[in-house]
Amino acid sequence: GRWLAVVAAAGVGAGLLVWRATGSHNDRAVALASPDFKTAEPELKKALERDPADAEVAAALARGYVKARDEPAAEAHLARWIELRPDDPEPRRLRVDLLRGQKRLDEAYPDGLKLLALEPADKSLQRSVMGMAFTAGDFARAEELCRDGLRASPAD
Repeated sequence: GRWLAVVAAAGVGAGLLVWRATGSHNDRAVALASPDFKTAEPELKKALERDPADAEVAAALARGYVKARDEPAAEAHLARWIELRPDDPEPRRLRVDLLRGQKRLDEAYPDGLKLLALEPADKSLQRSVMGMAFTAGDFARAEELCRDGLRASPAD
């Protein structure tokens, strides 16, 4: 019984020591797991200041700002996320949606092309990018996308 109490006390002490040493990382983890963005936002910002290359934190901030409809902040964090993870389709899809919602199709078009390169089988995306190409005046690319779509599924 006495040994068990000593071992338990040592374990708790070690746990507190580990917690104190990694408190900032725990705050980051709690902020990432928080369903309430407004509560998590300050900790996420601090975590990103500590580690600007933390793609997970940039993603959490970007998603939070998109959901909160804070377009300028969302754009900044989506750009950071894309910079850190250029082959991740999610931030590009979110930025395309954000820019399209603001009728900024010319700006969405390059992301749409990259997204289509990452997800070439997405027919809905292909049609969307075709429309962006047309709006941007890139008629050759719009025609190419249209032909690709017809070749892939003539019944659609």
